[in-house]
Amino acid sequence: MTNVKPGNWSDNSIWSGNTIPGSNDEVLLNFDVVVDIDAACLLLNSNGHHVTINAGVNLIITGNAADTLLARYVELYDSGGPVPDTSSINDFIYDSLKRNTSIDSKYFLDGILDREYYTTFFYEGSSTLPFKKIRTTLLATSPSYYADGTSYYSYSNGQLVIDSTVASETNPGSAAHYIYWPGGEITQTVYDYSSVPPAVYVDTVTMEYLNGNITHQAAEHYPGVNDYFYEYDDHPNPFFHTQNKIVFSYTYPFYSLGTAVEDVFAKNNATSIYESDYEVYSSTQVYEYKANGYPKKVVISSPDGDSYGLYFYTH
Repeated sequence: MTNVKPGNWSDNSIWSGNTIPGSNDEVLLNFDVVVDIDAACLLLNSNGHHVTINAGVNLIITGNAADTLLARYVELYDSGGPVPDTSSINDFIYDSLKRNTSIDSKYFLDGILDREYYTTFFYEGSSTLPFKKIRTTLLATSPSYYADGTSYYSYSNGQLVIDSTVASETNPGSAAHYIYWPGGEITQTVYDYSSVPPAVYVDTVTMEYLNGNITHQAAEHYPGVNDYFYEYDDHPNPFFHTQNKIVFSYTYPFYSLGTAVEDVFAKNNATSIYESDYEVYSSTQVYEYKANGYPKKVVISSPDGDSYGLYFYTH
């Protein structure tokens, strides 16, 4: 369906067919529209036009059941005023084999682009497991932000055993991640870091499993410990089918869900995550799902400000 002139969503006359879109309709806009009632559609393509949602009403986009590849993850900071500020945007690109080949990550400060990174994954033949990852800094307002780096992956029987990372000249150093797999599940990873001038740091991450899902993860590093506790339901993990032998995550879901090696850690999606660390900082993440069972929103609550992330998919 499309609109034939600008106006309110509730106005039949602005829509082709003289009918308001429903939850099973795909909408392509030819004009701006104001959502003045609770509304729903299957898909919405703004086509470069504005969608204004009035206070007190909701627009629910149910999504195509075939859309299971994460195309974009947007996180909004929701504690600074009446209008949320964009905190970050991650765009995912795939090849014909549906392998994640690159991620464009943008981070914002007070509505202004503050830093941007571009991550590229390399594969051999038809393998779904990358052998190399290159992260390039496109924009950084502070040299203390993450530098460029190249990661090299080593596998044994389809399982990641070593991730060796070499940083750029702007921030010299390297790290090797050794991963232990007794019984087919990761129980511990060890991170060995070195930097210039010479210094070595060792971090360890230990995991506890239940029915193939990590229920507790403890990250021990100087000067303290981060604890993560997970709860699950039967919703599918969008990327588990491409990485079904790699069930480890350290950063999920703060950055990307289902990047080529990182961030796939369980058979199911989390319904909630609780994190605490040595500074008595804590955060809680609670998920909502689309009609086809994939995450559409995560609400992140923490003492220094609440936010929420939105998931957008393709197939």
